[in-house]
Amino acid sequence: MRAERARHVGHVDDVPGAITDRHWRYVDSGHTPGAALVAAGIAEDIATNREITREEREAPR
Repeated sequence: MRAERARHVGHVDDVPGAITDRHWRYVDSGHTPGAALVAAGIAEDIATNREITREEREAPR
């Protein structure tokens, strides 16, 4: 079972098509354009909510 698991995770070089760490490379970081829009919208919503909360706390009662 240990040998089969090693073949499955690519620790054995005689497994054709096995992907090991030496085949990985850095491509990019950050959000895709669509994800960036979603993240910006969420950040804006959070800022708005914080502003409203701050105004409600400072309002005279």
